[in-house]
Amino acid sequence: MSVRASLSREGADPALLEQVVADSEKQRFELSPDGTHIRARQGHSIGVDLGWSIATPPETLYHGTVDRSLEAIFAEGLKPMARHHVHLSADVETAARVG
Repeated sequence: MSVRASLSREGADPALLEQVVADSEKQRFELSPDGTHIRARQGHSIGVDLGWSIATPPETLYHGTVDRSLEAIFAEGLKPMARHHVHLSADVETAARVG
């Protein structure tokens, strides 16, 4: 049985939901506090309050991108484009994976 099939029916296995969240390479999902619902942590097409607390960012942050975007970024700076936010990472490895 695929993860998609298991999640599409009512009453999905909580262990399976935890596995999907844990195995998400880019950590794109999170569980509700009671563990009964799963949602995207990023990439929403509408504004969503994820309830994240405000924190002081690290002194240096990194942005992963593709080569074809570099000229525009250097000329105009980072822009969210069609997304809600610009994704920044605390380390080069994460930025490279995300970009």
